[in-house]
Amino acid sequence: MTVGQMPPPVNNPLAAACYYDQPDIVKALLASGADPLAGGDRGDLAIFRSLFCAIRHPNARSVTCIELLLATDKFELVAQRGSTCSPSLTPLVGFLSDMADDPHYDTPLEPTPPPGWPADKWATKLANKENYWSAKLAIVCLLLDAGASLEPLKEAARGERPGRIHDVFEHARVIGNAGIMRVLEEAARLRYSPKTHGRFPRPARYAAAEVLRLGYQIGSQALVPVWAEHVLPFLVSRTSRGSTPTPPRSVLFIDALSDEQVEAMREGDYAEHATRELQRRADGGNTAESNIKDALREWPHERSLLNCLALCGDAWEAGGDILRARGPLDDDPPSVRMFLASSSNARIEE
Repeated sequence: MTVGQMPPPVNNPLAAACYYDQPDIVKALLASGADPLAGGDRGDLAIFRSLFCAIRHPNARSVTCIELLLATDKFELVAQRGSTCSPSLTPLVGFLSDMADDPHYDTPLEPTPPPGWPADKWATKLANKENYWSAKLAIVCLLLDAGASLEPLKEAARGERPGRIHDVFEHARVIGNAGIMRVLEEAARLRYSPKTHGRFPRPARYAAAEVLRLGYQIGSQALVPVWAEHVLPFLVSRTSRGSTPTPPRSVLFIDALSDEQVEAMREGDYAEHATRELQRRADGGNTAESNIKDALREWPHERSLLNCLALCGDAWEAGGDILRARGPLDDDPPSVRMFLASSSNARIEE
């Protein structure tokens, strides 16, 4: 099973939101403490992991979901390996493997519309094709910027079928996209030095800083430039990971919090952040919570998403509140109606 063939995840709300390209719901769940590394009922299966779900259907919204996941500084995300979809492969290798194995991944489109196609609709189709490839390139760049490895991986053997060797550069050659090949080659050529420090993934930059501090501790300041120029390049690579300082989720995704939650933050260490956020809202800025409510109100036909969220049951915390706030609709699927009814009864019992 490939990444693109994954079925909807169950009992993992964050993965479900990524699967259906819902960045506002992803942000709300991350703000409430959802773990990007968590699995579902069968936690070892990549089909229930959020990053694999986010890369399955490249578009602008899925790119935003990936940005939000990686903003948590859980850089282990890019080193995860699947076991059901893209067996034993990391997200980057699995993503490129899917593209290379898909015979329809880059069917060329002529600039002139074929007979029967209105010019405006054909122009839209061409634009969508361009946006599709832009999203694919953006996903590859995001994974590389988070420290994704370029090393070949061997797929786990299945029965009598031997494991296949997956090489990102071989996949890129098959795909034939110049942009993807360029960023992969640039990442492969990258060698650490003080001049290239800013081009390294964030966790690698912090690893370099830790090694540099070690140089200060074991030698005089006169030796530090030598240490930086001649020792660090052997100790720091793109996949090195230092300890990265990350603000609390409540600050990182503050626009996903309710007014009451932000107001409560004014009494703590992040009072300045809370004050700025409240002012932004007073000036008319939307919150992620309001965006979610608008989306669910405007798109009641998105039954697959609602059905998936309803099936998440007790695990659906922030989303449950959003569904309750949205209220029932006449064309809600049975699982959503049952969820809302049981949730309402539970609140009465409380």
